[in-house]
Parts: sequence; C-alpha cells; structure tokens
Amino acid sequence: MQEYKIKIENREYTLNNNSGKYDRVFDQKFNPEFKKGEQLTNEQILAYYDKFGGLILDKNGQEIGNLGFWKAYEEKLTKEKQQKENWQKKKEAASSLVEFIKGFKEVLWFILLLIFLGALFFGYDKIVSVIKDIKDLL
Repeated sequence: MQEYKIKIENREYTLNNNSGKYDRVFDQKFNPEFKKGEQLTNEQILAYYDKFGGLILDKNGQEIGNLGFWKAYEEKLTKEKQQKENWQKKKEAASSLVEFIKGFKEVLWFILLLIFLGALFFGYDKIVSVIKDIKDLL
C-alpha cells in the first residue's frame, strides 16, 4: 500500500491509496477541478481524497473522520463564488455610474451649447438676466 504525506498549515496528514481513492483525486471523471498538466494544491488533494472516503491519518497515526476537509473546502469554494458574484455586481454598478456620468456630461455640454447659442441670438445681457432669474427661483 502506497502512502502519501501532505502538509497543510504546519499539520502533516498521511493518505494511502487503498482502493485507488488517491488516484481518483487526479482523474477528471471524479474530480472536475483537476485539469491535466495543472497542479492541485495540498488543500484540494486532501479535500477530494476526503470526499472519496479515503483513510486520513494525523501525524500520530490516528484516523481522522471523513468529510470534514471536504466540507471546509466546499464552504471555501462557496465563499469564493459569492465574492466573485459580488465583485461582478460592483463592477456592473461602477460601469453604470460611469455611463451615467458620461451621459450627464453630454447633457451639460448640450446646456452650455444652448446658452452659447442663446447669447448669440438674444445677446449676452439677456441670457445673464434669464440665468439670474432662474437662480432666484431655485
């Protein structure tokens, strides 16, 4: 029986390859996260090995109950997915704000153009007095 030592956060775990469970960690049919040519982290290896019900021993040779590592890893994946979704929402909101500002800037330029054209046709003094009247109303 072949054994593998994995270290995570200064803790050492021993995994064995009985029933080929360790090998399944590196098989795409069983582990969709694994892509050929990529390296899995020790955390991923331990989580998937745990998911497959593999025997995990601590540094003292004591058996560790199953699914604890898998559940922790699954929670981490869920958090990362939520963070990604939240980040995407924030990006979309920021993009909308930028588009609003761009649109608002165009409206301001249009108002300035109207004021300029009004000054050309009605005279500067008339426009200034209209603007002062509007300001007094507000």
